[in-house]
Amino acid sequence: MKRILYSLASIACAAMAFTSCSNDDAMEGNVPEPVMQVTIEAGTPEVEAETRTELSGTIPMWSVGDKIAVMTQDNSFKTLTSSATAASKTTTFTGTVPMGTTTLYPFYPSKNEGKNAENNVKMDIPALQYPTETSFDGAADMLIGKPIAVTDGVDVATLKTQFARVIGVLKVNVKGAINGEKLESLSVSVDKSEAAGFAGRVSLDVRNSMGLTSLYYNKSLKVSAEYASENQFALNGTNGAYLCVYPQTLAAGTILTISGTTAGHNFKKVITLKNPIEILPGKLTNLNVTLNAEHISIRTSGAVLPFVDDFSWLHTGKVSIDSSKGKYTNGTNLYCDNLKELRIGVSKHGGSIETKFLNLSKPYTIKVTAKAYGSDNSNLIITVGNVTKTETLTATAQEFVIPMPAATENEKIKFATEDAGDRRLYIQRIEVLDGQGGDVVVPSIINVTTTSPIAMGWIGGMGEINYTIENPKQGVTIAATTTDNWITNINTSVEGTISFEVVANETGKVRTGDIKLSYGEAEPKTVEVKQDLKKDPVLIVADQTIKSDAGTYTFSYQVENPDGSTMQAASTDAWISAVNASVAGEISFTVTANDTGVVRTGTITLTYGAITKTVKITQEPAGVAAETTVTITAQQLGDGGLNQEVKTEKTVTIGDLTFRFKNEGGTANSMPVYNNKGHHIRIYTGDLLTISSVDGTKTIKKVVFNRVEKSGMFEDVDVPSALASLEWIVSKNVLNLKATAQLRFDKITVTYE
Repeated sequence: MKRILYSLASIACAAMAFTSCSNDDAMEGNVPEPVMQVTIEAGTPEVEAETRTELSGTIPMWSVGDKIAVMTQDNSFKTLTSSATAASKTTTFTGTVPMGTTTLYPFYPSKNEGKNAENNVKMDIPALQYPTETSFDGAADMLIGKPIAVTDGVDVATLKTQFARVIGVLKVNVKGAINGEKLESLSVSVDKSEAAGFAGRVSLDVRNSMGLTSLYYNKSLKVSAEYASENQFALNGTNGAYLCVYPQTLAAGTILTISGTTAGHNFKKVITLKNPIEILPGKLTNLNVTLNAEHISIRTSGAVLPFVDDFSWLHTGKVSIDSSKGKYTNGTNLYCDNLKELRIGVSKHGGSIETKFLNLSKPYTIKVTAKAYGSDNSNLIITVGNVTKTETLTATAQEFVIPMPAATENEKIKFATEDAGDRRLYIQRIEVLDGQGGDVVVPSIINVTTTSPIAMGWIGGMGEINYTIENPKQGVTIAATTTDNWITNINTSVEGTISFEVVANETGKVRTGDIKLSYGEAEPKTVEVKQDLKKDPVLIVADQTIKSDAGTYTFSYQVENPDGSTMQAASTDAWISAVNASVAGEISFTVTANDTGVVRTGTITLTYGAITKTVKITQEPAGVAAETTVTITAQQLGDGGLNQEVKTEKTVTIGDLTFRFKNEGGTANSMPVYNNKGHHIRIYTGDLLTISSVDGTKTIKKVVFNRVEKSGMFEDVDVPSALASLEWIVSKNVLNLKATAQLRFDKITVTYE
């Protein structure tokens, strides 16, 4: 490929979409213009990875139907169309240009708004764009190519060029309190009047392959994105809204306002830049936005049906309704007695709940599941505007299907009971649907709650898929099938759980398979199963130091990549007996008292399949204050050493010592994490690690931290002093250590006496 000869440093600015028209291929007076056909090959870009009209992961691609424009030496414009039938890194553009054309100046998109006196192309970066989940708005993108020399009868293969992006791209990644909701719109605005602005009219010098001149018309300090329903994507901090903007440096102190909408919420966050941000031509700049409750509000108008609430957000136990949830008017004495049952009315107090504003301008149906409280003689009263419906309740929950006439676009539905004694009731579920009566068809939905893909070890075994059915149908059951013969014994007999078995993977490579779930007319769901390739087992165990006393002692071990072998343990030392490996992950043994007056050592040999390891047992002599060493690892903290575990507080006892990890940081983000991936213990800012003697008689002498990563320090809460090294010499019965910033260790070894 030929390289682009101009420097991107000369591209002084960036812009977003073209909106214009192309010249006709016929000359004035309908006299056919002598033309010749040309084909231009546009290859993989030689600048940034994000330099095409769509992205496949991080790979830039040309899209089907893409068109480029070319300016000829006589300043006319022609459009060439891509031949691609699928997204491609390299494509060809074909069209006709006037006979005798010697030079083509290519650019993208194909539409333009004419040329100025210097023969530059005028273009608009639109303030309103329509990107997708994975790419930019094609009309808001700008690429410029290297000029191409053309001669009559030229070989097609010689007409090659490379394109470079000349606008900047902001990728706004939103995460926080509305994760999982789909983005409908998003905007970013800048407060600085001296800033170049984000959108407006620019000029591009295609003849000299130069970048954008400064914004000079229709300037806008705000750029927005709107999403068609098929292009909406769920917010999760990874997906992002792509916005094409004018390249510039946003100075420190610049205020950015990020706002947007989902189906149920509005959000807005104002950010003051502590450091400057460079939005460079041809490059993608990530803007990460974390939302908290104060940034989010309920959308109170134009809500679409169906509206559903089963109160699953409520806690178990008697908990008053939290009016800050935004969906309910907090009446008198509303309680949740158990999950998914909302109690209205206590003694003589009525209480009520209301939906958010709904569009009820067409006939609709209310479906509500409710029952009386105990023996109360209760009625459920439903009010919409001046329309009231009353349903008599019994002690058994019933679903009421109530056709309703059209109301207004912005109306609430109120659910209440009489303001009289013994009128308490439970509401379990509320649903509001388009249509009336028997015409209402509520589709079932399969919700898979197990993360896909399901990871299975090479040796195989049992796995399970957890699911729920929304709007279940009587007589319909879940079905699960697979075409992968290594996934067997699929069982759907337990409601909410599908179990399956995976055979050992002897293929020598990782393999994936699918289990397809179906339920009547519901949309099927597919769950991926990923099985690791065969790996040799690894036995992890440490040498042990014990006291002089006779008795039974234990130590732990771990087997990575187990192959199903049985652990065996034995010793040839006369003073070590009753070696037992019957408890998974633990070896017990009995010793006689050490009356020799000196330290003695012995061994216990562990055998797991073809693996043999010798564990050194050191016993202190009687009459000497014996020092004992214990080690705690991430595997001893997690769920059997297999999965990540996050805890507000967790206590583990090893030997004579207790290790307590406690979240003192005040937020979920600072909870201790015990993670087998990478084998480390992760402690966050403010977390407290307490090491103490079980019976209060042991003295901690030394603490050694085997570090994976360290960005912070430990401080002794009682006697503040920073942990300046990985080995800390102390003499305390209780040691309280607080992290000043995040710390990661693969193990902690403590010596005590």
